[in-house]
Amino acid sequence: MIRANRKSVSLARVESSGTSRTSASVAALVVNPAARLICSFSITFEPDTVQALANYNSAVWSARAMRVGEDGRQAQLHEIFTSEGLPQLYEVGTAVRLIMLSATVTIPLTAGAAAIPGRWICEAQWEPAMPMCEDEIAALYSQTGLSVALAPPGSLAP
Repeated sequence: MIRANRKSVSLARVESSGTSRTSASVAALVVNPAARLICSFSITFEPDTVQALANYNSAVWSARAMRVGEDGRQAQLHEIFTSEGLPQLYEVGTAVRLIMLSATVTIPLTAGAAAIPGRWICEAQWEPAMPMCEDEIAALYSQTGLSVALAPPGSLAP
């Protein structure tokens, strides 16, 4: 049984009070080393205390294919999807090696319209799309990546 390779990063913190920042632009880069891997990625909110979330307050995300040149600079290519509501997961089997995820995250609310403290998390997972030996899977997994490309200057709070 081959386990999925899973990575996650925190994109933004939400507090119940303390600032007037109610939304923020964030971004993450997903490195997908080979079309022989299936890659899934998501952005979701994880509350500090497990509870029902009534409203994600118009949080949205987009994904864009990117190219890395020989000099290491990144170039934007086509949109994979744009302005989809959060939280959401997307799965791809692709030869695109670099995917930029960008989002506008907001303050999730309870049914009573109270801010819910927690974190907006980006997660990526890779699994083999075809039979491979363990050494090949380990080599490909070592090349996967997930990193924050844009973070807000501080926490969100009403």
